[in-house]
Amino acid sequence: ALKEFGNSSKEIYDKYLKEYETLTKLKHEHIVQYLSFFSSSDKKSIYLLMPIFTGDGLKAVDKLCNISDNTTRNINILIILISIGRVIGYLHSQDMVHRDVKPRNI
Repeated sequence: ALKEFGNSSKEIYDKYLKEYETLTKLKHEHIVQYLSFFSSSDKKSIYLLMPIFTGDGLKAVDKLCNISDNTTRNINILIILISIGRVIGYLHSQDMVHRDVKPRNI
């Protein structure tokens, strides 16, 4: 997938370049890896290349958490929460803080 950020300033360019450089150093099974960072020659448009993910992760999580069997549902919720906790713990071990934890980013 290609994310484009148009009409960027030098500050925005520097912010996304730093984010790219930081995220490419992280190696965790639950962290999306950026594949490439590039910009237009005037640095007004920024592009981040990421893997394409099929399906809807949030819908899958919702489906796992809405099973009628309480035991299975509780186990699924626990697995999801442990996975999230491990990612956040990994980020903290790298002296990083995720400032945008929300369902859409899981």
